[in-house]
Amino acid sequence: VPISYMSRLSWKNGGISEQEMEMWLQRLEWEYDEAAGNPMMGVLNFYICRGIKPNDDDAGTTLSLPPIGTKLPNPSPPRSPKKPVSIRFVTPRDTPDFVTECLSLINTEYCHSDTGITLSSPRLRPTDIHHMVHQHQLMVALCKDTHELLGCVQVLIKDPTTTETTETNSKQGGLPNLTIDGKIGEFTCLAVKSNTRATIKHANTQNVTVEISASETNTSKPPQTNRSRGIGAELVRAAESHARHKGCTRMQLGVICPSTAKDSIEAEPEYKVWLQHYYRSLGYEHRSTVELDFELQTDVQGENVVVKDQLHDMYDVLHQLVPCKAILFDKQL
Repeated sequence: VPISYMSRLSWKNGGISEQEMEMWLQRLEWEYDEAAGNPMMGVLNFYICRGIKPNDDDAGTTLSLPPIGTKLPNPSPPRSPKKPVSIRFVTPRDTPDFVTECLSLINTEYCHSDTGITLSSPRLRPTDIHHMVHQHQLMVALCKDTHELLGCVQVLIKDPTTTETTETNSKQGGLPNLTIDGKIGEFTCLAVKSNTRATIKHANTQNVTVEISASETNTSKPPQTNRSRGIGAELVRAAESHARHKGCTRMQLGVICPSTAKDSIEAEPEYKVWLQHYYRSLGYEHRSTVELDFELQTDVQGENVVVKDQLHDMYDVLHQLVPCKAILFDKQL
């Protein structure tokens, strides 16, 4: 059995910490013989069990890691949320104020990562959030103790065999479907609440600006107090469970990044690089990268006007600010 598979399976089942998993994979690199081919098929031998391997240098030194089974001083934090949450769908029975709060949370968090950086638009319009509610697509994470809204995610159920996607319409068709049989799940608008607020000016133009400040109701707290608490991962798991229940065989997602330097990870914003690693830690694999068409022309007043925007064709609400690429990930359910 490949060690890479066993290590990830043990980590996901809580048998070992993430740090231990990384050490298993590092030991696997010791066993990789380039001439042998597949690095995924290492052998659990003496070096791997004991964490010791003679080095080939003239000094005769050894490489070492703690033996498997050693209790590590700083294990990885648990995958479950540190703040107990309940997750449910937003329904038309929810108050308009609550729906507006969901809209504000998503748009605010996307101002940290996209609006004013890759997008000239807010992530959602009021009509979009209402469509999501009525189509049973919007999931929220609420604090069990206070019922505070902590996060949101949109879940789409798509069927490649039909011309229209299930639970959506052609205006919100989303990412290109994978060429596989059966239904496919897709999630987007994943956002976890921070203690910030955002103001967008000149939206949907090349002159868009974003101002981010501390929330007036949380000025005594540092920003992003709900981050790194497992809330986002819990929302993703809930979205996957819903898609699985609907008969989906895979879940897909996309990360939008500037494409100023094609295939150069150094050109990607730091947060986007982190986000890709984050989705990989949840079991998602990179499938493809799509360069999105984008073209500007100067009008008679000297203003830049967008004449081609493939992202806008994919998502009616979104408008590129700069040339972008969609980095597509998926996961078997």
